[in-house]
Amino acid sequence: MKNTWEILKKLGAGIIVLLLIIMMAITFSSQPMDEIIALLSGSSKAGTFNDEPILIKDYSFVYNECENQFQRYGLTEIPPYLMQNCIFENIQSLYVKPVIANDLGLDISKESIEKQIIDYVTEVHRIQQKNNLPEDVIPIDELYQRELRAFPISKRIAFLKANLVDQFLLKPVPLSNSDWEIIQTIAKDNIEISLEMIVFTNQDLLNQIQVDVTDEEIRKKYEEDKTNFLKENKDKEYPSLEKRYKFIKENIQKEKKRTELSKIKDQLSKLNQKGTLSLEEIEKIVNVKAIQKNISIKTIDSFVVNNKKINLLHNEFILALINLNGNKKNIIGPIQDKENTIYLKINQVFLKNYNKKIDIKKETIEERLAYVFYNYILEQYRKRGNFQLYDLTNSKKNQN
Repeated sequence: MKNTWEILKKLGAGIIVLLLIIMMAITFSSQPMDEIIALLSGSSKAGTFNDEPILIKDYSFVYNECENQFQRYGLTEIPPYLMQNCIFENIQSLYVKPVIANDLGLDISKESIEKQIIDYVTEVHRIQQKNNLPEDVIPIDELYQRELRAFPISKRIAFLKANLVDQFLLKPVPLSNSDWEIIQTIAKDNIEISLEMIVFTNQDLLNQIQVDVTDEEIRKKYEEDKTNFLKENKDKEYPSLEKRYKFIKENIQKEKKRTELSKIKDQLSKLNQKGTLSLEEIEKIVNVKAIQKNISIKTIDSFVVNNKKINLLHNEFILALINLNGNKKNIIGPIQDKENTIYLKINQVFLKNYNKKIDIKKETIEERLAYVFYNYILEQYRKRGNFQLYDLTNSKKNQN
């Protein structure tokens, strides 16, 4: 356990300098963790982690627990984002946190859980004997089996391990006096970053792609569709070319645009593999101009470029800031921020002193540092295990 914790501390050491720099941004941020979600119905699994399936029965168990929890608070119509977040956190506790607990040497014995259950059902049985008629008293064995069916031992162990991880990693991170002076300075000064950025979405690229569709292509596609339709529907009449013309043309245009988009993505992929990029090269490929942008360190998780909301609290950007002195000429990217693809260059980081006194407590920052480190460790384990969780909430609603 000691060696593993040392490794985790070293892992966090690389980002501690930046954490001190961006602490005010993180402190004021409500940005949730990025979630990797895909819609899937009728699947035999709800996602994957460490090349193993996230079981549908576990997803259903967590879904029902989340639903019951919200209903206990009087919420009958549960907002989708609340349900999805509850499911994500609980599935993470079932699958990801126990792996961290094992690496840290934090363990829960099956025997101790069984003893807790036995103690609990024994007390329930005692109360029943005291308050109910003999024929209404449920035998201890049956109470025990009911308890296991409602909450299996494996899940109890997983959630208890998750709780141990939370307790272990969320201990406040002690700050030295020099670190505290740095944070106080940052709180007083407004740090700004000068950037050059190219930001685009797949839809931006599709919108600017121009393709031609000939009458011959439309007629050929029409005849193919008609032939396939009549094979399955011999007694039905197929719509005329005139009625299908616009629909077929639009579909061919979309297909051609997707083909062109794939070519653009291939060009970018080859360019990324070169190792050294220039914004000019990227501009030529995507036909999007780079813009100059100065952003406050307090708003790097939420600012606007070309009507697009941008969040730069990503590992690529964080690492670039850490290595800024030796990385000024390099282009950072691609950074994938939801639907936005971002390439950027950091030109300068500078202070704008407003001489404002901001009252912050050392204890608060120590707790916040622990929280940031905690989320960083979780993120790294999710990435290492390729954690994927599908959003099956609509399927569950339909079943209910």
